[in-house]
Amino acid sequence: MTHQPHLTYIGHATTLIELAGVRLLTDPVLRRRVAHLNHRHGPTAPARYQHIDAVLISHLHYDHLDLPSLRLLGQTTRLIVPRGAAKLLRGFRHVE
Repeated sequence: MTHQPHLTYIGHATTLIELAGVRLLTDPVLRRRVAHLNHRHGPTAPARYQHIDAVLISHLHYDHLDLPSLRLLGQTTRLIVPRGAAKLLRGFRHVE
């Protein structure tokens, strides 16, 4: 079975990338509101971020590294983060 590449824009810097059967979520902000950011249609439905293979965090600003959103994904989610971020992610098991 061939997997077609697919991008789903969720909001701000959050995008779900599906490529070759891998689901990568960028800078997840899954709550209704984070500071000045407001999802007009409410928080992201949990079904949209189930079965994520990895999360990519681009940088450490609060609107890209939202700890409550990462906790929604679960502490076993693989996180790919910039240098210096690991100390902020205690409790998460797979931090690269």
